[in-house]
Parts: sequence; structure tokens; C-alpha cells
Amino acid sequence: MKSYNEQLTALRVSGNLRHLPEVEHQGIWILKEGKRMLNLSSNDYLGLASRQDLQEEFQASTQGRFYPYSSSSSRLLTGNFSVYTKLEKQIARSFDREAALIFNSGYHANTGILPALTDKQTLLLADKLVHASIIDGILLSGSPFLRYRHNDYDQL
Repeated sequence: MKSYNEQLTALRVSGNLRHLPEVEHQGIWILKEGKRMLNLSSNDYLGLASRQDLQEEFQASTQGRFYPYSSSSSRLLTGNFSVYTKLEKQIARSFDREAALIFNSGYHANTGILPALTDKQTLLLADKLVHASIIDGILLSGSPFLRYRHNDYDQL
């Protein structure tokens, strides 16, 4: 325990101890310590998940039909909902493509797309502050990669 407490103290002293900030969510806004800020760091940066009008419209438009709110698990593991297949076909048609694939999160997109589109002959370059899921995708790809200082285009 002493080692953990020492590490926590060192993080606190250096200003690097992370904590969960207390905020109030207001659609696309966050209220923190009296400041109202536009939330551009959320998975719901457009505030669509909290819009009551959209929820009501969805409920009204799906009367009598089942549409899942979540895949609940990997489609490969527990099966596919036909609505996902229909949506992928609609997206493919909309973009005049042969097929489309929906990923259930940004993490899955990054770890699925990078290994699929690269090989050992592909050099990947990444800003030091890219999301950890991009690094996971890079590592899974097996491609050589270099990272450069955040926003340092001279180094890049």
C-alpha cells in the first residue's frame, strides 16, 4: 500500500492526479463551476441523445415494430439484428458503394479499420496525443509507426 500511496502523492504534487469532475449536463452544454461550456469532447457532441423531441419522434415512428436500443453484445458473438443489415445497405446505397459496415464505437472502428487498411509496408504517423484507441489499432495492424510531438508539424 505504501508504494501506491507514494505514487498517488507524486501524481497529486505534480498536478497529474486524475479525478472525476462534477458537471451538469445540459444537452450540448456542460455547466462546471458556474461556467457554461460547449461539450465537444463527448460521444454525443451534437446533444442528440438528450433531445426529448427526437426520442418522442423515434417512439412514434416505430409504433408496433421492434428496434433495439443497443446491440448488447458483439454481432459476431450473439448475432445480428436485421435492422443493422438494412441500415448498412441503406448507407452503401447512399454513398454508391458495394457495402458498408457499422462499428458500434469509435474504439471498434479504430481497431478494425487500421489493421484492415494497412500492412507491414505502410508507415503510420500519429500525433503523440491521438486517442488510445488509435494506438491500439496501430499496434494491432503490425505496421511500422512513428509518433511526433503534439501539433509539431516541423517534427512531422
